[in-house]
Amino acid sequence: MKIRKTIESGCLVLRGEPSEEDIRFTETRSAKQDRREARFWIPSEISAGDLHPDLFGLLSILIYGPFSRRQIEFDWSVTSAFHETVKRSFRRHVGPVDPLLSPRQCPSDGVEALAFSGGVDSVATLMLLPRSTISIFLNRRSPSEYPGGLYSAEAALRSCRDVLNTARKVVVVDTDLEHVRDPVGFPVDWANAAGAVLLADALSLTSISFGMIQESAFSLGRDRYSDLASRSIYSAWAPIFDVVALPISLPSSGLSEVVTSLVSSFFSRDVRAQSCVRGTESIPCGYCFKCFRKSILDAKLSGDVLPAKHFDIAFTSKEVKRRLLEVPIHHENVLAWSLSGLKCDPHPVLEALQEKTHPILQHGRGLRYLEKFYPRGLNYVPAHLREHVHAKIGMFVPDADEGDICDIQNWEISALTEASEYQQGQEVLLQLLSS
Repeated sequence: MKIRKTIESGCLVLRGEPSEEDIRFTETRSAKQDRREARFWIPSEISAGDLHPDLFGLLSILIYGPFSRRQIEFDWSVTSAFHETVKRSFRRHVGPVDPLLSPRQCPSDGVEALAFSGGVDSVATLMLLPRSTISIFLNRRSPSEYPGGLYSAEAALRSCRDVLNTARKVVVVDTDLEHVRDPVGFPVDWANAAGAVLLADALSLTSISFGMIQESAFSLGRDRYSDLASRSIYSAWAPIFDVVALPISLPSSGLSEVVTSLVSSFFSRDVRAQSCVRGTESIPCGYCFKCFRKSILDAKLSGDVLPAKHFDIAFTSKEVKRRLLEVPIHHENVLAWSLSGLKCDPHPVLEALQEKTHPILQHGRGLRYLEKFYPRGLNYVPAHLREHVHAKIGMFVPDADEGDICDIQNWEISALTEASEYQQGQEVLLQLLSS
């Protein structure tokens, strides 16, 4: 892979030219490289031309790395430290290397960044960070030759304006990087930080936070407990962020979706959060699985009555229907917690879901850990931020006790999904949603 960069009239263009080996490498993969160019429109008040070359290297492999087999050649030089870290962690040879080039140093007077999305988890994460944190929103554009998709940035941009109104700093970076990939999407999850990487030197950034929650960091609600550090999505990438003095920070990783929703709602008068990326500025689409699931959670948290017609979405939305028939359902532990004691008139889908998730509700001490902070999450917060983040979390929920930690670390869903009650609920759902 050969990568070239140009900066003209406030627009950075990265162009990745795959080799024959790269093309063969992705032939059998589900995601392939489509477009060669990725563009970033840099805000007029910011200059990114003097970015450390290793940061340009990180930005490039976030976009093109998954489509390269072994060699990535830049039209600029990187440090020996960056070369060695990428070789060891990501198993790619990047260069050329300038042995006299010094690695990027963490700014002594720097600030934190948040890869902001405007969603519930992202807003909650922002509120756990210092007020000086800069929210950087990556506004996804579609090239003119591509038809518009379902994605809408309206609600996220509204959240950005809300954050600005709280006297916090927000930067919006437009990009079409998602269209390098076929199917369209981020080449890797961390690519959401591309805007922060691009502006790291201009804004003196010292870390990049993401709104990752307990269910993702520790695989709770999925097959079995798994610490993020043991998975390649983190172990391969964290050292590369570290070597450019821009470490990955996950302040909400010890919190469940239950708690991030609670934190976000507490600040809803100041910053409106909307996790749906298909709706308008003020109204979620109402048909995606996020809307279906988060509306149930919100009703449980608020104690409001959820109209029974909400569950009719399962009959009309193919996405919701498909998701509800999964074993396990995405974030099924949170769904089980939300359905228990939910104020809602009878509905056949609701009743089938309650039966299906009842064994999970009885796991350990009844999913109490979803209302606590799992202290291992602090492992994913830079040392200089831990005390601040922990104190902020303590304003909302207590730390998990030994029993909670045992429930978390012994999480395994297979025995629960094999329960007769779970399987009966699944069978009823199949009959309901197949008709």
